[in-house]
Amino acid sequence: MTTLKLSSELRRKVIELLKQNRKVEAVKVVRETTHTGLKESKDAVDNIFEELQNK
Repeated sequence: MTTLKLSSELRRKVIELLKQNRKVEAVKVVRETTHTGLKESKDAVDNIFEELQNK
């Protein structure tokens, strides 16, 4: 499994959305910005979500 690399700007936006409990919107932003599929985008957001939970 390849992890999708997000720019620091996109990563910050995803983190901000996750802090607002807007996970679906975070996935949508990743999909639109990176032009990747739903699974890849969701996996990227889930990875960031897990990192935040483990802090």
